[in-house]
Amino acid sequence: MRPVFYCLKQNGKYIFDKNEKHHINVLRINLPSSIFFTTGDGVLYKGEVDSKYNILSHRIVKETSNEFINMFFGICEKGRMKYILEKCTELGVKSFTPLFTDNSEKFQFKQDRANSIIRSAIKQSKRFIVPAYNEAMNIFDIESTIIKNSFFGSIDNNSNKICIDKKEINIFVGPPSGFSHKEEEFLIERGARGFHLDTGVLRTETFCVSVVSILHYLKGD
Repeated sequence: MRPVFYCLKQNGKYIFDKNEKHHINVLRINLPSSIFFTTGDGVLYKGEVDSKYNILSHRIVKETSNEFINMFFGICEKGRMKYILEKCTELGVKSFTPLFTDNSEKFQFKQDRANSIIRSAIKQSKRFIVPAYNEAMNIFDIESTIIKNSFFGSIDNNSNKICIDKKEINIFVGPPSGFSHKEEEFLIERGARGFHLDTGVLRTETFCVSVVSILHYLKGD
């Protein structure tokens, strides 16, 4: 498939921002031309674009199903954060929420940088749904209604299994040093269930990618 570009939707019109215009030029696409684009709404479009980057007409080429995984993860260093955003977007995630925890590193991406990574992964993977990137928050500030019926990664071997019986599922993954005992108790008291992958101790980014892959396989979409 030809390259996919990202468009903003404003007042019913589809618009390329300056970064996407630059991308079109770098790829030496001679305008006017037919271009594939998405707004991150789950739809791939094909549009006729004139020499001034105006989309004159468009049609729907493909639609992807709604994502169902909300990923909450302990903040870690920049390279690992980028990996989580990039690979989990490619695999299919509805939203990301970085967490300040007892063991997390005090770093977070700025919104623009995070969105840039996510949009690049969208175009690469051809999924066409842009996950939301929420502001980082303290794990103890999360509302109980969000935590209920959620799951968190635990290094303790237990019999809990993830059940995909909801339209959405919330997954909590600790930072590289894991959740503290106090944080696990907080999650459990509010309805979250710990689960253990039968593997060695995984890095935060490896665990995130593994869980998302498993959940999509189990859901069967």
